[in-house]
Amino acid sequence: MRLKSKGVTRPGSSLPLEEVLREQAYLVSRGVRPVSLAGHCHVAEAAPDGLLRMATQLERHAEANVIPFVVDHGDGVASYGYSGSRWALDLYEWAVRDPSVPQEQRHRIIGLLLGYGAPAISRYEEEGSGRRFAATSYGG
Repeated sequence: MRLKSKGVTRPGSSLPLEEVLREQAYLVSRGVRPVSLAGHCHVAEAAPDGLLRMATQLERHAEANVIPFVVDHGDGVASYGYSGSRWALDLYEWAVRDPSVPQEQRHRIIGLLLGYGAPAISRYEEEGSGRRFAATSYGG
């Protein structure tokens, strides 16, 4: 298997390396974060059993008391990873699947589930949605 550094893949075509999956499951099992996303994939072009095969691979690397998951977002993309509890997975699934969830709230919910603290999320929003440099103004 090859590690895809960015983008979205087809189910079963290239999951992250086994070590990466084990690490993500380990972080969730130790309570570092409620949910860990290992990646995203396209589902529209997938074989009927593509998501099931992906879930089976995730289960192989799951730690005790960790829930491997594949969530179809309903827009042709699915995400996969591990959750430490059913409520966290339910909240994640609701945030990504329900179109009535405002985008701003969706990002906040996912940030909290991925282990970011409230100050980090506030700072991200205050700094211009992730801008890594200060805005400059030119005198006229």
